[in-house]
Amino acid sequence: ALVGLPGRNNEFQAPVFLAATRRPGLRDFLKREGLPLAVEERPGLAVFGAQPEVEALARSIDVSRGGFQGSPCYARLVEAQQSGAGTVFCTDLQQMGVTSEGVRYIMAEERRVNDRAEGRATIGFDGPRTGIAAWLAPPAPMGSLDYVSPNATFLMAFVVKSPAAIVEELLALEQRSTANADKALDDVQRQNGLDVRHDLGAALGGEFALAIDGPMFPTPSWKLIAEVYDPPRFETTIRKLVEIYSAESAKSGGKPLRTSQETVDGRVYYMIGAADPNPLTEAHYTFAEGYLIAGPSRAIVSQALQARAARTSIARSTRFVSLMPRDHYANFSAVIYQNLGSTLGPLIGMLGSLAPPSKGGANPLGNLANL
Repeated sequence: ALVGLPGRNNEFQAPVFLAATRRPGLRDFLKREGLPLAVEERPGLAVFGAQPEVEALARSIDVSRGGFQGSPCYARLVEAQQSGAGTVFCTDLQQMGVTSEGVRYIMAEERRVNDRAEGRATIGFDGPRTGIAAWLAPPAPMGSLDYVSPNATFLMAFVVKSPAAIVEELLALEQRSTANADKALDDVQRQNGLDVRHDLGAALGGEFALAIDGPMFPTPSWKLIAEVYDPPRFETTIRKLVEIYSAESAKSGGKPLRTSQETVDGRVYYMIGAADPNPLTEAHYTFAEGYLIAGPSRAIVSQALQARAARTSIARSTRFVSLMPRDHYANFSAVIYQNLGSTLGPLIGMLGSLAPPSKGGANPLGNLANL
């Protein structure tokens, strides 16, 4: 296991290694190998690394109460190694003087499962979670993945406890403080009779997914899938927000947002865009099977619907399924997936076409794009 220790004034010191041992002799082995590492051995345990840090950790281990053996990191490290982890890293943020939304420690581990490397990261909290960390709900099925194709280069999906809390947090980030966000929401409700917090929170479900599912150029093929309990209420709230924004924009000499609605094959598609037509500033969306599906064009939205109807989504792809952890958990609170190869290739190829050829006539960037 790799352990990070705080130094003086909470400065980060060199990490040290903590290893379970079957018999003594690690000091002699490292010496024979010519590795200039300090070693402290205890029954069934060895600490090695830089001299000052090794001595500090060894003293902490020797403390009968408290010290490193009484820390949450130590308990997690022992648990991980006993369950077969090959490499483990743990950082006690509280000991380093870092306090962020109740996070106490961060641990990463790697193990071999069926001859394949599998990584896992764990975030531990000291008390109730707060802020963004408190959004996540217990693991649940993710139907939003059915609208993402196997060709997606990036995917982030999660389930949350309270959609209203996300509305408040995002507005707080935009307004730079919770107080400013509350004032903005109160002003909208007083002037326009629209309770954004309540209306959006009541209409939305707890599941969201964001994906890059197609070419990045010239228009990024993004997809947003959100669970919606009450589509008419959601659409009414969005329409009112557009009207409020356009009215405020007109007061300052700006242009209103563009909106449109069309029915294709019995399905209603909506569009919201900036005043001047531009595919980069448009969002098209529709509602299906309890979800809102949005993208930069109606074609992207239709592609998402087809992936679900044909049962060819990423959730059923061999590559995606093969990356799932080999444990007994079937559901998750959040999933992050990336496959940047299909995106970086065209980008490197484009850069390669702009780069001057080398003296030998070859274009190194162009060759890299073919790897």
